[in-house]
Amino acid sequence: MLWHCPPGEAYAAQVGLYYRLRSSAETNWIFQKNFVYLEDYLKKPISVREEIAATVLSLVGADPGVLLSDLLEKIAGVTIDDLNFMIAVRQVYVDLNSYALDKPEEVKVYLDKEIALAYSRLLEVSAPSASDSVRLVDVRVGTCVSYDGELWEIINTGETAIALLRSDKHYIELPNLLFKRLVKEGKIVGLQKVESIDLDPKLRKSLAALVLRLLRRLMLGMKLL
Repeated sequence: MLWHCPPGEAYAAQVGLYYRLRSSAETNWIFQKNFVYLEDYLKKPISVREEIAATVLSLVGADPGVLLSDLLEKIAGVTIDDLNFMIAVRQVYVDLNSYALDKPEEVKVYLDKEIALAYSRLLEVSAPSASDSVRLVDVRVGTCVSYDGELWEIINTGETAIALLRSDKHYIELPNLLFKRLVKEGKIVGLQKVESIDLDPKLRKSLAALVLRLLRRLMLGMKLL
């Protein structure tokens, strides 16, 4: 909901300005907290060793979305000040609207905003749910399935039961209702090919650009190491 002050808007319009009331409910407190957190790094820049910066860029490029806490653990000699400075000057990208920097175990780090957006769009393409999995098993003679870690072949589909034969010739029959329930729960998985997901053209383009950017960053990182 936007608040308006007509007298203020009218007065401001006379001098080519606009007037708007803002509620504290519009404030992104995570961003506000992060801005204060990074303020010192912008006022008094620190010096990050070239080899440390190159290693950070190489690792983030190889593992987009790596946690800030993991960078601290994996890179010898890196400090939280090094990483915060690289975030502040945008050498690496963090969604400052969503992640609080004082919780490094929750902060995902990317090379830049474009890569972060591409990954977020990729996650929006959801995998089939358990309730959909029953459609992924082609219930007919000759279909192979994985059940309890073993390979089985459907050798008969009756009105009341489905017969399965294991590779060692062990034979079992499962009532149709039980078979469907096991499929729905993900305990029986079809091994036939599943059609690929038809990606949105914009997403496909973003992912293609992402791959190219990652390859370029990786090649640059290898040169710097």
